[in-house]
Amino acid sequence: MQPYSGSPANLAVYTALLNPHDRIMGLDLPSGGHLTHGYYTGNGKKVSATSIFFESLPYKLDPTTGWIDYDKLEEKAGDFRPKMIICGGSAYPRDWDYARLRAIADKVRGFSLRTLHFLFSRFRRFFFHSSSFFFLSLFRRPLSF
Repeated sequence: MQPYSGSPANLAVYTALLNPHDRIMGLDLPSGGHLTHGYYTGNGKKVSATSIFFESLPYKLDPTTGWIDYDKLEEKAGDFRPKMIICGGSAYPRDWDYARLRAIADKVRGFSLRTLHFLFSRFRRFFFHSSSFFFLSLFRRPLSF
């Protein structure tokens, strides 16, 4: 684990690219997202620095499939007009449709940020083993998008 990863790294990117109170969208924490993607409780209590400094709107999973509902995400982004859409989470076990997320961000003239929480939290024990290269090759590469 690098000393400058996770929450501090996310905040560094946010403050480099966004102004206070800019809008962001990230995967909802109960859906597998990360606290630094702007989580707030059901009654509106802001529980992270990100939700205090930026306006956030979560996107969620389709309750019947357990997959990200990209159509709903696109609809919400069109209404909310976020300056950044965050792609990543700490407990979402599936691969992401990076091209779709990038297209949605482009459509609303925002940034698309890919975080790697899931790799470090789930697969840290594999990083120093040769099998990690095989394992990581199973995922799409986000930098292509």
